Amino acid sequence: MHVEERMLGDFLVDRGLLSRRSIDDALKRAGGTPLYEALQGLGLVDEDELRRAAAHAMGVTFVEFARHEIEQEALFLIPEPLARARNMLAYRLGEQGLEVALLDLADLAALEPLHLSHRVLPRLTSRHSLTHGLLHYQKLLKEKFAAVLVHSGDAVEALLHHALLSRAHGVHIDLKTTGALVRYRIGHALEDAMELPAHIGQALADKLKLLAKLLPASRAMQEGRFKIEKNGERYAVHVFAGPRVDGLPVGNAGERITLRLARESAGHGGFTLESLGLRGKALEDVYAALFGRPGLVVVAGPKKSGVSTLLYTLLDLLNAPARTVATVEETIEHRLPHVMQVEIDSAGGVDTAASLRAVLKQDPSVVMVANLRDSRVAALAASAASCGVMVVAGLEANSASEAVERLLGLGVPPLTLASTLRAVVSTRLVEKLPEGAARTPLARADLAVFEPYADFGRVLAALKEEGLVEKGSQWKDLVFGVGAGDGVVGLQEVMPITEPIKELILRGAGAEEIEQVAKTEGMLSILEDGLCKAAEGITSIEEVSRLFTE
Repeated sequence: MHVEERMLGDFLVDRGLLSRRSIDDALKRAGGTPLYEALQGLGLVDEDELRRAAAHAMGVTFVEFARHEIEQEALFLIPEPLARARNMLAYRLGEQGLEVALLDLADLAALEPLHLSHRVLPRLTSRHSLTHGLLHYQKLLKEKFAAVLVHSGDAVEALLHHALLSRAHGVHIDLKTTGALVRYRIGHALEDAMELPAHIGQALADKLKLLAKLLPASRAMQEGRFKIEKNGERYAVHVFAGPRVDGLPVGNAGERITLRLARESAGHGGFTLESLGLRGKALEDVYAALFGRPGLVVVAGPKKSGVSTLLYTLLDLLNAPARTVATVEETIEHRLPHVMQVEIDSAGGVDTAASLRAVLKQDPSVVMVANLRDSRVAALAASAASCGVMVVAGLEANSASEAVERLLGLGVPPLTLASTLRAVVSTRLVEKLPEGAARTPLARADLAVFEPYADFGRVLAALKEEGLVEKGSQWKDLVFGVGAGDGVVGLQEVMPITEPIKELILRGAGAEEIEQVAKTEGMLSILEDGLCKAAEGITSIEEVSRLFTE
């Protein structure tokens, strides 16, 4: 916590908490550490008195509140797992904004992924006050959880009700002999939510497997889906079940259930990221980019490759009552509820850049730009992302790395791009095979066309990690889908913008070098994703070959 040292020292001396000599001695002993951290580390002043002094020095209100002063409407705006992990509590909502009590103002950064629609008014508080407020919050949530459980007798309904109240988009359940640890994914962080008795944990596992049509007694990796409706909203629940990998014995004591929650919308046909073909690490990377700090997420691909559908699906995930959402599109393909959609009027002399500039004046939380077609549009999108707007945008490019190179070519400054770009998703469409379609092993010669461009070992490792083939499988054991399809499915590569890739962007590296680094960090190329899906029987090896050779 950055505190003006002179004012902090004067306040402590005026209140008789320390002498001037004690302050000088503390600074000498700390060897250049700021005064607040030095006093905190040395324990010369009671922590709450020190926090009160810091509040005075920074001009921040110091509060001590009783339980009856906590407004439930404010309380639920910050999810309880996040509030507990970051030592903060929203306790009052007024015309001026949302009052949030904290122990350290630096923890305010944890609120960024929530995209709160209210102005946050930070207040420093005592540890005693905060502890009692958090206990009250936990009690309220447990009462709500218990009420649903008693009313419906359904542990799954109660858990999902609790998770959605906590604004989670993922649930992790670790089953152990002593009970079940439940954690929620909120934004990009995984937070402890609750511990449940072993019998409730087992009931959850059994019911989730039943709903997702999984084998109840199997301890192999399994994957399934079901849908629920809460408060008039429909949610797709993607269920993964399998053994834990931390050395625990096989059986329920070592089982892990993971849920992904995705709100569906009638606006774009009810697509989810999973239904479009994303899964595993790629799916996790997209969620992390969407629900982390605001920035720019780019969807790249040639014409008719599924870019628009993927953009609408990302937008639907971001669309929430607390956010203002807008789009700039050449042609509005789907009408979305509660979204300001702007269609470009080229005939009237209003181009994409002018439309985007006008939309940004409306102070949106989220903006979708259908096509970053020129340097002015790209510059505006990157600038908006750097100012706290979540921007999802389409770009015509053949790969994720080529999209980065193209953005630099459009004149987006490397420093701006490195600091704002969160992820690039490249996509293609291939025919989807019907269930039960024929599959066949392929000779090495049949795969020779792919060999210079795909790492078969990485493909096999990805299939094993997802539990789609046995751990001991070899490449020669794989069988690939063949024949004609009856629908379409996406192939994707997802490149999160990590520190090594930021460094490449800053020095203007080309697409080939960026792609090599991204692959070393676990990215599967579109071709490799295609081979995975052909090995699963989702698409045919002919389709992957056609896409690659056309």
